[in-house]
Amino acid sequence: MEQPIRQRLVGAGVILALGIILLTWIYEPVQTRSQAKLIPVAPPMPDVPALVEQERELALKLDQQAAKDRAYQIPEPVEEPEISPKPRLDEKGVPESWSLQMGVFANRDNAKALVQRLQKLGYKAYSRHWDQGGGKNMDGVYVGPMVYRKDLIKLRANLKKKVNIKGVLVRYHP
Repeated sequence: MEQPIRQRLVGAGVILALGIILLTWIYEPVQTRSQAKLIPVAPPMPDVPALVEQERELALKLDQQAAKDRAYQIPEPVEEPEISPKPRLDEKGVPESWSLQMGVFANRDNAKALVQRLQKLGYKAYSRHWDQGGGKNMDGVYVGPMVYRKDLIKLRANLKKKVNIKGVLVRYHP
């Protein structure tokens, strides 16, 4: 057979198959398409022995009693003494300590003003001066030093309220 005739026959076969499929779908009886399926009825509950029911009731009573007991108990505050661990020593035998860096200033007068303000509030404030090279001098303002970080963290929260500056914890180097 020639190629064009073969292509026409295959095309006609495909169209015929699609027509049969579509016609059977269109002319399918309405009853089978729209019929609702029934939901099976749940089986009846099995009989529970009386002993299991009694155990359930006893468990409920015990739970209620325990809830009442817990509701009226007020825990007594237990004050534990704070035991401070020994501070770690660095290679020179000096205890490791921490400071709170409150700011770094290029203008020395601003650093001095902040130190004075913190000292008036009763904090141990100091400043450190260093040369960054190229003629740039910086002044850092610190509060501390303290041996224990947790004490400094509490102090940072107080300073944040009073001075509105959130300091950064840094190691103290004498």
